[in-house]
Amino acid sequence: MRPASSFIEVFEKKAAELKAEFGSFDFLMQGTLYPDVIESVSFKGPSATIKSHHNVGGLVDNMRMDVVEPLRELFKDEVRVRVVLFLCLVWFRFVSTSSCSVA
Repeated sequence: MRPASSFIEVFEKKAAELKAEFGSFDFLMQGTLYPDVIESVSFKGPSATIKSHHNVGGLVDNMRMDVVEPLRELFKDEVRVRVVLFLCLVWFRFVSTSSCSVA
């Protein structure tokens, strides 16, 4: 059994347990980054893959969920910049406009 198969099996089992409380889980979001894709998939010819433990292109075909990989085409630094920008946005939106004051 491939690691991806085990992962999906455990995930789907837990999703079934939580369905009554949270509803169905239709999507599996993964944090695959572009370096993971480069290291895991041979795009041209018979080149060897560097790493085979990533779930890039190796998920089972009979999954009950759709895979969402919003970071798949980004490098780590690009992700970090977006996280910082997101946190700044949250801070300006919620913290700076709150009625809380620090004494």
